Amino acid sequence: MIRRLWVLGCLVGFCLLPVQADACVSFGVILPEGTLFSTQARQWRQGVEVMITTLNAHGSCLDPVYLSASDRAETLAALTEINLPLIIGSGAPAVQETLLEASSEGAFVLWEVTEPLDQAHLWAFSPRPSSAQLGAAAAAYILAEMPDPRVALVYEERAEPIAEGLREAITPVIDRSYRTQNAGIPRIGAQVRDQDLNVLILAALRHDARAMWSQMRQADANVDLWIEIGGEDINQSRCISGGIIRAEAIGPINTDYRDKIELYTPYLEVYESFYQETPTLEADLAASGVYILATAVLPLIEGAYTPESVRAAIQSASFSAPIGLMGEGFQLDGAHNSAASVIIQQYQADGLCTLAPAHVATCQAPRERFRTWREHARACD
Repeated sequence: MIRRLWVLGCLVGFCLLPVQADACVSFGVILPEGTLFSTQARQWRQGVEVMITTLNAHGSCLDPVYLSASDRAETLAALTEINLPLIIGSGAPAVQETLLEASSEGAFVLWEVTEPLDQAHLWAFSPRPSSAQLGAAAAAYILAEMPDPRVALVYEERAEPIAEGLREAITPVIDRSYRTQNAGIPRIGAQVRDQDLNVLILAALRHDARAMWSQMRQADANVDLWIEIGGEDINQSRCISGGIIRAEAIGPINTDYRDKIELYTPYLEVYESFYQETPTLEADLAASGVYILATAVLPLIEGAYTPESVRAAIQSASFSAPIGLMGEGFQLDGAHNSAASVIIQQYQADGLCTLAPAHVATCQAPRERFRTWREHARACD
């Protein structure tokens, strides 16, 4: 079902794009609806809707056509209801895959705001980091922290792009992928101990991070850095979290940076008035994608509003300095945003905080080393 969200509409006859003198810019938004059983999907949609409302209240003229889809069939059905040059999505891998296929010949431009865009083509773009960029950013952080990293990498097979990004800068001593449905997590604890490795990286582990914690502890395999990229967050208590680092597309952002974003405070006010809560990091990520599109890309459209003119505007956008809610800029290097932001974060005494990039960092102390298992035992047992 098509749904349009109008709150304040075009103000004083001003529209964001020089498409027609009195025309709003219409585009599709295809995301999962979000239910009580799908909190993340609801947060993404709320972030998109609130940012569009905020932009319209401050001079933009955006006419979104909202459709819901959570799988391939629903996405194909949604596409039959609209014929627009631009679609914002996706909220789920199946939705992204379908939108990528449908846009591959230039029927529309896909602007991905939630999922890593690892299979980009000439008509699909995203401001958020790809999986390979997550791996590359983790590698850069490791190399900045220690001159001689000896790395064990364990990842689910689906996280191969993360592993490829990491391997561009670091060659792991142990490099193991696995399928969760076929076998349990590889048992490498004794190897890490015996080979005196000092870095453990877990990529996209959905259910097995705690099992790795247990086997490393049982083997008394101590490392200086424990880094998780995507997947399950086992940082649910200080006893478990002590020193674990995460590399993500989202994370805490310092208020000094956010205060420089002109529409962030109005966005917060609208969000809180709509939902009686502050936006989650997931909502902010999706909202940031919309904000960058509306403020940095759409004003560059020249001539008729077509897929070709939208793509040309995206390709010509050059904002290497941070402009988005997550500290990202937007500048294409091939298919991906070279100014994407990967948030390096850690649970410290006051909770989760951001270590890097420096312009969005929130940690009050330098990186804490990963505690030895003896130290964990003294602190928590």
